[in-house]
Amino acid sequence: MNKSNEQSIKILLADDSNIVREILTDILEEKYTISFAGDGEEALQKYKEFDPDVIILDLHMPSIGGLEVIEYLRNDFQDQNVYLLVVTGETSFKLKKEALNKGANDYLIKPYNSEELLARVGVAERQIKLQKQLQQAFSEIEKEIEMLGEIQSRLLPRKKLDQMDIDVQSYFKPSGRASGDFFDYFAIGDSLVRTAVADVSGHGARAAFLMGVIRSMIRMTQKNYLDISSLVNDMNEYLTEIVGLDFDFVTLFIADLDLSTQNMEYINAGHCPALIKTRESNILALEPTTHVLGVKEEMNTLSTSINLSPPWKLFIYTDGIYEWKLSTGEFMDQDDFLEYAKNIFLNSRSFLDNLLHFLETLTPNKQFRDDVTALLLQKD
Repeated sequence: MNKSNEQSIKILLADDSNIVREILTDILEEKYTISFAGDGEEALQKYKEFDPDVIILDLHMPSIGGLEVIEYLRNDFQDQNVYLLVVTGETSFKLKKEALNKGANDYLIKPYNSEELLARVGVAERQIKLQKQLQQAFSEIEKEIEMLGEIQSRLLPRKKLDQMDIDVQSYFKPSGRASGDFFDYFAIGDSLVRTAVADVSGHGARAAFLMGVIRSMIRMTQKNYLDISSLVNDMNEYLTEIVGLDFDFVTLFIADLDLSTQNMEYINAGHCPALIKTRESNILALEPTTHVLGVKEEMNTLSTSINLSPPWKLFIYTDGIYEWKLSTGEFMDQDDFLEYAKNIFLNSRSFLDNLLHFLETLTPNKQFRDDVTALLLQKD
């Protein structure tokens, strides 16, 4: 008999003996919602239909035995939450050990006292309720992280730089709902464009918070101008105050593109080498010019200058774009990626689309393991 109590713990009794099922029902039905299965195959079917919190399981049943049921639930169905209480007449320690190793939560030997059975089920009930509370808490956290990710997406630049005849292409793919990656570009006055790509170590809310700090400090310079050397030094000082002795750090590539002087000032703080191609140069990889931010209090970084005579292209990215496994089983490294990128860089105006398409051809099931950001600015 099943009790119609929505809030009660649901128990599936899996035993081939009608007498045993009746005894168990008499003991448990006053407090719990009960369903039955006469063998292992029926137990797996009832598991799908009834969605029990607890399965009280005999080991010796027709068609599929109890040990096989445990294996199906833990391995094939990947259910680590349902509580499995083995109730059996087997006294073999070897069998008990095997059942527990396969994923049973508890093991009760017949004959048993009804009070002991209720006590064992009570343990299961407390664990299940705690588990549901944790799942609810994680669900709330996931919602908060999802909201954080939505806010992050709004912080990314939406306006293009058409008024300066600069074509902008971007790609942004967080590994989760919130990201430690960041990119930005904006005009300062009539002829200066500031652009940046940053990568905060780690993932989730902590990385997203630090990303927000980086973004705010950079974006404030649109109205309150600060040269990039002073800005990077201030950012490093502020980050070391926030991070302290923790292991968080930030890599950053930031540049000022001066269209009137055809000059670019940039700082690479431990970031991936950006690629640049101008009318007067071959493709250059702009390697780090200083260390990552947030690990050393002392920092006196100066920018580096490079000619920006059009037509030019500037490609900035984070390491998530190449840190994934190839179809050969090996991982792509930065040098391989740069070689691929340089070849496409020379021959394609739709560089970013073609680069991403090419990466997909290297392995059909490519899964980015990290946040991915890619930004291309180009001017004819």
